[in-house]
Amino acid sequence: MLTGHAHPVELMLRSLPAPQQEILVATYFRGRTTREAAGELGLAPAAANALLYRAMRGLSLMMATHRLVQTGSVDDLKAGHAV
Repeated sequence: MLTGHAHPVELMLRSLPAPQQEILVATYFRGRTTREAAGELGLAPAAANALLYRAMRGLSLMMATHRLVQTGSVDDLKAGHAV
């Protein structure tokens, strides 16, 4: 955050529900396995896997939307043009 503004990915991460943020932080930023993160967060391993999947899917959709907006493709879609 050199400019004082949050990076778009940080904003996307913060827009996820708290449990999804927690599982992403535990696994990707703290380097925990899903099983380790599940134990730290008081979740069953299967629940942690599902939560991580939903978090990654949510981030992926937000990033795809962000890319469309950045490239102007959203305007093309609204105008009925193929992208």
